[in-house]
Amino acid sequence: MTFHHLACIVGMAIPLGMGISGNFILQGMFIGEVSNTFMHARVILKHYGLRYTKAYELMEICFILLYIFGRMIIGPFSVYNTCICKQNPLATKLASVALTLQSVFFIFQMLSILRKRFKEISMRKARRVKSRWFDPLTKEELLKVGITKVEEKHIL
Repeated sequence: MTFHHLACIVGMAIPLGMGISGNFILQGMFIGEVSNTFMHARVILKHYGLRYTKAYELMEICFILLYIFGRMIIGPFSVYNTCICKQNPLATKLASVALTLQSVFFIFQMLSILRKRFKEISMRKARRVKSRWFDPLTKEELLKVGITKVEEKHIL
């Protein structure tokens, strides 16, 4: 994460300090932040002990899909435009490429999580365990679908 934040700071600070490339910085910030609302909602739900709810699953799936959409659908076009612009400093071009490569690594991890989540959902359906929006599955229901590691509430 240190590399990620350093690349963001350097990649944005140099052109903004020079008074150029604000449009490219804004594109990059949109791509980087488009999924954050769902990421934070997911973390908040988890801290309130609502990990095994429909609300958590929806936030997680929306987060992952928006992350992939932003970083791998919109992102490459923005990176390409950033790199071909002669005004952009080399640091900005390198930061945009580096952050895209880092995103690819995270996307592979997220796809694994998504596969696991859909497997969990299909297992729950097969065993007739209904998920609820804001009422987590009980320990008995979790055991019925094969989940033995239950995360405890962090705050309340």
